[in-house]
Amino acid sequence: MEGKIKYFYPGYSQQHLYQAPEEPHTRYRVLAVEDRNKGITVAGFYEPILGENRGEGRVVVCKDGIVQKIIPHIVDDTMGRTLKNAIE
Repeated sequence: MEGKIKYFYPGYSQQHLYQAPEEPHTRYRVLAVEDRNKGITVAGFYEPILGENRGEGRVVVCKDGIVQKIIPHIVDDTMGRTLKNAIE
């Protein structure tokens, strides 16, 4: 997929923590849940993430758009899990 990022969430990578990537071919895979009443956003980023190993994701928690916590090095191996479940 290519295109402009419509919704940018801080925490994609250290390089792009507070601004969207400018490289047009950068992949930006994210799932975010927002509570607009409380101003809290929890965003899960999927690989590839600059500065992380392949197969690693991260979760970022923001309050009013400011990063409160980054949880790095989350295993993002859906193919491996799917194959494991199929074998079992």
